[in-house]
Amino acid sequence: MKTLSHGFEWLRLVFVLLLMGMASHAVAAKTYTDNHDGTVTDTTTGLVWMRCAMGQTWDGTTCTGTASTYTFGQANALTGNTTFAGHSDWSLPRDNDMWTIVDSSVGSPAIDLLAFPGTGPSSFWSASLMFRSFLFALVISFDDGHASAENINSFHQVRLLRAGQGQWIDPVVTYSTTTTTVANTTTTTTVTVATTPNRSPVRVLMLPIGWNLLGNGWNQPLSVASVFGDAVSVTTVWKWDVAKAGWQFYSPTITMPDLQNYAAGKGYGVLSTVGAGEGFWVNVKQPMTVTLPVTLPTGGSCQGG
Repeated sequence: MKTLSHGFEWLRLVFVLLLMGMASHAVAAKTYTDNHDGTVTDTTTGLVWMRCAMGQTWDGTTCTGTASTYTFGQANALTGNTTFAGHSDWSLPRDNDMWTIVDSSVGSPAIDLLAFPGTGPSSFWSASLMFRSFLFALVISFDDGHASAENINSFHQVRLLRAGQGQWIDPVVTYSTTTTTVANTTTTTTVTVATTPNRSPVRVLMLPIGWNLLGNGWNQPLSVASVFGDAVSVTTVWKWDVAKAGWQFYSPTITMPDLQNYAAGKGYGVLSTVGAGEGFWVNVKQPMTVTLPVTLPTGGSCQGG
């Protein structure tokens, strides 16, 4: 892997912050289900969120006390090491997950205070590092719902979730039962489990107008043309090619021959695939919902909570 100069890393960081500054991440009012244990479930995404920030206490009605602050390393250490509401699979959310609870339409704090009481106009860590950098990670501010790249040694608040970060949505399972009568009136019941054909788990993303900084949390590549080929909604998709130290881009509004010619003339690469764990940008010209098709793993199981 090519090592980039420190100055160039800063140049890219400034570029990303400019992109994020042009994005609007306001999320329309949505419905949360109160689980009556200090958590709520987002009925749109299926994610289960702690109602209180870490350090606060749920008293059955609201969040009391003062939220704790953590460095990025301390925040990540909470993943898998926190027990709450009878579960120990809590994790630090990625920025994609955090955008789903941002609601800039209500002002400051930019969050539903009925679902998340006691939340101030504060910044919260996401689990998303910048460009695979070990120096900066994304922080989401609930003052006005914007993102910023902060040094990993700075201190910010934390809210944990369950069933996020690339959760599997199980395929529909049907059951068929057969009953066989044998000697001495013994009845044997056999249950056959059949997975509904061609039903793939999906991840649903709600993208607002502007630049959207995303990350592929699945352990498999995504076809850019298949996922973002909607020319009505998508202008361009960009990814930084670390190995070649250059940009790759895709546009559904340009034919492939023209795309290749344009990219060659600008010194870009043509973006066809986003690999597992890679970050990328999507410039959206009208709000859109994207479903990411993925394939269930073999030889094991992975479930959302």
